[in-house]
Amino acid sequence: LKILLKNFSRKIDDQNYLRIAHCGVNPNNVKFYLKKNGIKNYNFVHLNDDFDYVILINRALTETIKNERLTCFSKFKGKKSFVSVKKGSIELSKIIKN
Repeated sequence: LKILLKNFSRKIDDQNYLRIAHCGVNPNNVKFYLKKNGIKNYNFVHLNDDFDYVILINRALTETIKNERLTCFSKFKGKKSFVSVKKGSIELSKIIKN
């Protein structure tokens, strides 16, 4: 998360107000690293609301649809990553732009 949000802060225009959703990550940790990287103009929104960016860690979702087990990555399958952190060829975390 630390590296992901550091890379994210380098790529965005921090003058604009951001609506950020998150999945599989503690929002307090996200707040800490956003503040540490100088991003102050943001508001957390729910995954089902309109958002600008979503921060994803590949964890299981608590909300299931039709008793299917979903992960945060599978919920946004097919969406292109804005920023990601990989180890080898495996994506550990990523941010998707809406």
